[in-house]
Amino acid sequence: MCHTRLIVKTALIIVMACWLNLNLHVSKGWSHECIPASNSAADIFAYNSCKSDLLIGASGHSDTDQADHNAARIESLEQENAMLRTQIKTMKARLLQIIADY
Repeated sequence: MCHTRLIVKTALIIVMACWLNLNLHVSKGWSHECIPASNSAADIFAYNSCKSDLLIGASGHSDTDQADHNAARIESLEQENAMLRTQIKTMKARLLQIIADY
């Protein structure tokens, strides 16, 4: 029994380590180079801020791509909204017709 638990724990640790390793390499923080200019405290702070911004997605490095994506997404949602409003009007008309038949 104890031997089985050890095997399960070991397998779980290996799976979690592999998952973490894969996610770190795919992470936004690894996809862009933040290069420190020197070893001064200000440059190290700027480097750390850059890495932090990349990880949370607030770096602003791809604002045009993000703006294009947002504009396309808004357009898609507006079209979907118009379609749903039309469906609501159709359903209201059908319900009113059903109520009128009673």
